[in-house]
Amino acid sequence: MLSEGYVEYGASGRIYDRQQTIAAVTAGSIDPCTITGFTARWLDPDVALVNYQLIRRPRGSEPVHTMRHSIWKRVGGRWKILYHQGRALVPAE
Repeated sequence: MLSEGYVEYGASGRIYDRQQTIAAVTAGSIDPCTITGFTARWLDPDVALVNYQLIRRPRGSEPVHTMRHSIWKRVGGRWKILYHQGRALVPAE
């Protein structure tokens, strides 16, 4: 699913490339998550901006809420992620 030039800007402020992301997923180092508020906006017939809220549940910690934004492109009939960004949500006071 990840394009050759994939880049992710994590909510932590870290930047990940395609190989780092694949390594994290295959190592099973991803916490259980719930996705809510999923929306997609067409930027072009073959390009979509996807937004959603991710609720990550690290073991022994409070849930972490982040907004996620991805750009997807249809390449050769298959959808691939070009870009992904996360940002922490600050609770309302």
